[in-house]
Amino acid sequence: MSIKDYYMRAKRELENLAYYVDSYKKINYGIQFKIFRFKQGYLVRIYNNKKKGIKLDCSQIKNKNVKRDLKEIKNILDQNHKKGSIKNIQESFELPNKIIVDRIVSYLISRQAKRKSINSDSIKHSFRLSNLTFTIYTNNLMMIQGKSNNFNSLKKEILMILSSNNKVKSRLKKPKINNQMSLFDQDLNNKILGEENLKLVG
Repeated sequence: MSIKDYYMRAKRELENLAYYVDSYKKINYGIQFKIFRFKQGYLVRIYNNKKKGIKLDCSQIKNKNVKRDLKEIKNILDQNHKKGSIKNIQESFELPNKIIVDRIVSYLISRQAKRKSINSDSIKHSFRLSNLTFTIYTNNLMMIQGKSNNFNSLKKEILMILSSNNKVKSRLKKPKINNQMSLFDQDLNNKILGEENLKLVG
């Protein structure tokens, strides 16, 4: 978002609150403009800092009500700016078996994810959660797409479910019994049998 875009959005929000917004003038590192309400004018500045980004400055304003309005507008604009900076997410996960698929579905339902209608034979399930679409295909591949600040935390939970598959496998594994007799044991057994035969002959 450019500083001009920020100004235009701030102007729109201020006008919704019955302020008159004057045209802006360029200053060092930003712009400044006046807003008016009840024939009283207030100076507002917007700075563009490379490290901190765009910042709405209302430090010149003493009126508590006007300052409160500007702070609320600043919060709205900052949130919108953060949303706009989130990158598109597209990540796939291989779900090894039906147990894991069911666990993923149960997890999404527990998070109150909304089911989406399915229009393809290749899709088993489709959910919407935190602005992300979770699509589980018939080949047990899950695709996550969208924009969300919660992706990393959701991904962590999903990876925990996937890792539980290894625990299930380890529980199902049984120790193998080695039925093959070692050469040493065979020799020993033959000697014992030979001695027994000699006793019988004697």
